[in-house]
Amino acid sequence: MTKLTMRNGKEIEIRAVSSYLISSVRQKTREDFEAEHGSLPTAPTYDVEMGGGLPGLDTWAETFEYTAETIQDAPSDAQHAWAEYQQAQKDLFGMIWLRTSRVHLLEGVVTEPPDDGWLERQQKHGAKTPIDPDDLKVHWIETELVINPHELGMLVSTIQAQGNAVEVARQTAADMFQRAMG
Repeated sequence: MTKLTMRNGKEIEIRAVSSYLISSVRQKTREDFEAEHGSLPTAPTYDVEMGGGLPGLDTWAETFEYTAETIQDAPSDAQHAWAEYQQAQKDLFGMIWLRTSRVHLLEGVVTEPPDDGWLERQQKHGAKTPIDPDDLKVHWIETELVINPHELGMLVSTIQAQGNAVEVARQTAADMFQRAMG
């Protein structure tokens, strides 16, 4: 575990979050997105006629996905499909970021909300406060620990780095074990 002092002076403890848990949340989010939208985002495609040119040589079509470069010269319907694809990608990645960030905050921030009157102060100010304990912890982190969205992102990144450090150490140990077993 690592102790952090936030910019507002509050100290918290963080820990690594299982990369398997995060991977599982990402996969479930993709499944939920697919169920809600009917499919995962797929880039629009175009066909290119290949072969031919010589007597007796057949032609065939190969399908390619548009890219940011190739879409520039594409027909307007393909450009419209590309814009929809880009929006769907943005929506999916946003959904994944929100869900995985929530898991990082709930599992990675060891410190629990204190009983120092913060909740009553927020309610007195008219802030909407959740009832669910997990929602309340995330609310506390977002409104009492961090001072802006950038700092929230940095906290999530720091927790992710804890997990990456654990994964690197695990992989190094596994590699050393494999070499020893030779």
